[in-house]
Amino acid sequence: MGREDKEALFSVLKQDYNFFSNAKFMHRFNRDNHVVDYFKQNPESQYAIAFGAQPNFIDVEEINIVKIDGFESGVSLGLVYDVKNADNPVVQAAIKYAGSGEWHDKVIKAGLLPPQ
Repeated sequence: MGREDKEALFSVLKQDYNFFSNAKFMHRFNRDNHVVDYFKQNPESQYAIAFGAQPNFIDVEEINIVKIDGFESGVSLGLVYDVKNADNPVVQAAIKYAGSGEWHDKVIKAGLLPPQ
């Protein structure tokens, strides 16, 4: 099971691991939560293999997470918003906070890649 071709993580994986460009999936989902829902609701999913961002799957009892040594990809994700909402006060507040020292410190404390 996989995600749609333009999904952010899948796009990065295809760059880091070229074999993903030729991956054939029996099911494609638009969101990781759709993958999780499939595992929870379909008995045949006990035979399925899927990939996705680990935090989205960590609390799902119906699956086992398999660690594959030497397989990792640094994914740098930024603040995303619809440009038509650029002047929205909430968007402006988020942009301001994302550039703050407080946010930078929280990101570092969480063990994530430092903000650029």
